[in-house]
Amino acid sequence: MKKNICDCLPEELETECIEILHQPRYRADQLLEQIYIHHVSRFRDMNVLPKPLRSLLDEHFHYLLPTIDKRFEAADGTIKYLFRLEDGVFIESVLIREGKRKTVCFSSQAGCPLECRFCATGLGGFKRNLTTAEIVGQILAIEQDIREKVNNCVAMGQGEPLLNYEKVKQAIALFVHKKAMNLSSRHVTISTVGIVPGIQRLADEELPCRLAISLHSATGKIRDEIVPVNKKYPLGELRKALDYYAEKTSNRITFEYILLAGKNDSKEDIAALAAFIKGLPAFVNIIPFNEVPHIAFKRPSKNRVDFFQKECEIMDIEAFVRQEKGSEIMAACGQLTQ
Repeated sequence: MKKNICDCLPEELETECIEILHQPRYRADQLLEQIYIHHVSRFRDMNVLPKPLRSLLDEHFHYLLPTIDKRFEAADGTIKYLFRLEDGVFIESVLIREGKRKTVCFSSQAGCPLECRFCATGLGGFKRNLTTAEIVGQILAIEQDIREKVNNCVAMGQGEPLLNYEKVKQAIALFVHKKAMNLSSRHVTISTVGIVPGIQRLADEELPCRLAISLHSATGKIRDEIVPVNKKYPLGELRKALDYYAEKTSNRITFEYILLAGKNDSKEDIAALAAFIKGLPAFVNIIPFNEVPHIAFKRPSKNRVDFFQKECEIMDIEAFVRQEKGSEIMAACGQLTQ
């Protein structure tokens, strides 16, 4: 079976060009420019390359981006993409526009095995991990569609990225490589529900990205209920991993906190949050729950959201209420279903 060319790091592609295709080194750079800068999606259309090389590329490599099956655009400019993969599996990705900032929330798995109680993705079960090419291909396909460069990528689509660590790691290498997507490491984020061994690996391997933790409660009993993986990696173990990560990387950690009416929005919840993040270089994103059919939780009132943020300030928690984007097309946090 031919290798998808988007599974190859630039150094690997250079080696294959020289040793297997018997081409000069600069041909690999030309090929990378065609893929990552000019978005030419077929080898035969890469006119900068000689015809014999284009034929060789077709013989040795596979180049197929995820297919846009459906595209939903919200009034605020947010776009949700339903992608069909080569084996017929579907995934979703979201493009969020904020001024010059164009962020893609990409998926790392088809479905999700973790079954967080507030998240629509887990309702459909888990299908499989994505390949590096399928992860990178989401961004390339979106750039082709909008004819603009994406400048921010976050693993906040479907799936738990640290359960697909190796493929996500290689995708990040392509995101930040100067000969590929050339993003700043400050503009690449992994969001995890708290897979402790994965967080430790991120620190040890110094992956060029930022870290976001889907916390949602700093009380063990509540987190056990809404984030079941807390039973495997409880808050105490998670905090130790975050201390290790902060010490090794000196990076600020973002905490995602979905606000559920009457469940995790009390003064006691805020006090537990303050105690949990104390001493960490922390920032909290407050996310009012985006309601989803078949999920019983309710969105808190605006007054309750304002109360939560003000109480966070009183407790010296740096917190911000995330601006909702794309909820009308079921593209907001926790609403991806395919």
